[in-house]
Amino acid sequence: MALNLFAQALAAKDVCPGTEEEEYNLLVEEEEGELLEERHTRFGIEPVVIASELKPGTPAAYLVGETQKIVFCVDKNHILQDYSIKHDEDQYDPEPGPIGNASIRLNPSSKLTAAWTAKGAVVFFQDEQGYLRSAVASDAETWTVNSPLAEAVKPVIGTPLAARFTPLADGTSVQLYYSSEDEYVHVLTMVEGSANQDNQLNWAHLGDQKAKRFLIQQTEPENVLIYVLGADNSFRELSQHGTNLIGHVSSDGKLDLANKAESAMPEMRPDIWLWLSSFPNVEIKMRDGRLTRLSLSD
Repeated sequence: MALNLFAQALAAKDVCPGTEEEEYNLLVEEEEGELLEERHTRFGIEPVVIASELKPGTPAAYLVGETQKIVFCVDKNHILQDYSIKHDEDQYDPEPGPIGNASIRLNPSSKLTAAWTAKGAVVFFQDEQGYLRSAVASDAETWTVNSPLAEAVKPVIGTPLAARFTPLADGTSVQLYYSSEDEYVHVLTMVEGSANQDNQLNWAHLGDQKAKRFLIQQTEPENVLIYVLGADNSFRELSQHGTNLIGHVSSDGKLDLANKAESAMPEMRPDIWLWLSSFPNVEIKMRDGRLTRLSLSD
């Protein structure tokens, strides 16, 4: 499995690929209400302050474009904010972007996810009543909040959110994954010009265990893997073939793999493991040529 997958599950609010000189970037909250971008390179970690005076425990989400990168977060008044940086710059703009002008108030437990569509940027969240909503950038300076995406659906308050954008021959499609009160993962599909469709993924049963984070991997057009970090710090893979417990995140921030997950871990070339172990904050333990522990520590 890719390092980014573990990085998201263990250490960050969101993750995105780095520039030519960066391997990957993580969004973390070092101090209460201070959001940082950790730029991980093979030479070490460079922390960059994005914003301070935010809501303690603020959710955060990346949106990476051709010329800039946008980070969405929430201020102390539960108002949605954004901060941006151009790809050829080193520091984020200290002033929040235009989405704050729309005064979009979120549920105190809301998570965030964002995606590009054919018409521009969109960010998803839960409103004060817990409904799933989206804000769309109608132009570079104006954000518009849509009505609830589907009033009949019943998402868990504080559900993880994960969005995927798919170009279609006759338009665009955005899939929003969330956990429902029926204890299953649902996908809300929004196709331009059509009514939104909500579907329960009957193979993605969460049970009564609250999910903290979703990681979505689409291996084929009709094959989706859902990785779930649970409130009990379990890390599971959900697929149409069943549920696989990968392991648990221990109190010291390490991912301890379940015995049966070891055989499911992909084999990687020795030089890949050597490269991973060169990171100062990465600890790797192997057994019979397979990964048994990967730690991302401060």
